[in-house]
Amino acid sequence: MSNSTKHGVKGRVYLTPEQVLLAARQFGCARFVYNHLLNFSQTRYSHNKTKTSPAQRSLELTRIKTALPWLREVSAPSLQQTGRALDTAYRNWFDSLMGKRPDKVKPPRFKKKSNRQSARFTRNSFRFKNGVLSLSKIGAIPIVWHRRVSGEPSPVVLSLTPAGRYYVSFQVEQPLPVVGPASHRLSVDMNTKTFNFFHGRRWSQVWLPRPLLAARSKLRTAQKR
Repeated sequence: MSNSTKHGVKGRVYLTPEQVLLAARQFGCARFVYNHLLNFSQTRYSHNKTKTSPAQRSLELTRIKTALPWLREVSAPSLQQTGRALDTAYRNWFDSLMGKRPDKVKPPRFKKKSNRQSARFTRNSFRFKNGVLSLSKIGAIPIVWHRRVSGEPSPVVLSLTPAGRYYVSFQVEQPLPVVGPASHRLSVDMNTKTFNFFHGRRWSQVWLPRPLLAARSKLRTAQKR
């Protein structure tokens, strides 16, 4: 078992009027790219029953960025992540059709402006230093940290809810605490989905029961009101 665990971090952020416009541009371009690549894949299949590979969608993304200069005004890595999100949606759908997944997954759908908007920023398009988060093409975003955040964050997701609230979310990988050799000691580490506990000389992991996960989700929703 790994000696580290991932902790999810999500917090509400308040953008400046200028950052609101920049974020809206990023969301709009991401939504356009997703819908364009989805239409591109569907059109090719309807014409000659040809499936579009992720590499072909990547080439199409490069083509439209060259043809449409306004797509170059936003974070390029974030747009690439949008294309990969469509690749993942197709892969999950195909796996569901072939029985490789226990659940049923619907085919990819076109994104709407009225739904939740999001943009994903990879390591080379954001900076996290001294508790300050800076996103490419958007700038430094002030965040009110209710607890200390340490560790190297994973790709950051900036999202906008239909109610007009902005959030950032990411994961940080942190080492599990080291426990002494005494056999009577018990160390417990709890994250969003699992219990990690040390007893004796080894770590064990137990998944939280689904009713508890549902209750915690309802509690988080109630605390935001």
